[in-house]
Amino acid sequence: MDDGGRPADGRLGVRFDGLARDTLWPQEAGPGEAERWWEGQLVCPRLDLASRAAAVRTGTSASAVVLAAVARELGARTGASAVPLKVILGNRVSEAQRTAVGAFAQSRRRAR
Repeated sequence: MDDGGRPADGRLGVRFDGLARDTLWPQEAGPGEAERWWEGQLVCPRLDLASRAAAVRTGTSASAVVLAAVARELGARTGASAVPLKVILGNRVSEAQRTAVGAFAQSRRRAR
């Protein structure tokens, strides 16, 4: 760790849970099954403050900074030079949701 609490390699401690390591494309489906698109959860406690600070420096939004960071990390982990991401913003109902960085799952699964 450096003095700023970051790992020595300079990363912010980003971790992706539940993401396929070898592909960003849908998993082939068996007979009678739907395609399986991989989903992941970004886990990084310091990313909120860091993304807001970077947004001020770059004149963008924290959401744009997070999206760029996710794309860069996915590209680094998969070796892909182009990383397709699906961003859903239509479910921002409350003020707290509108100002939050990230997308919200619409599934009925419980949060972990």
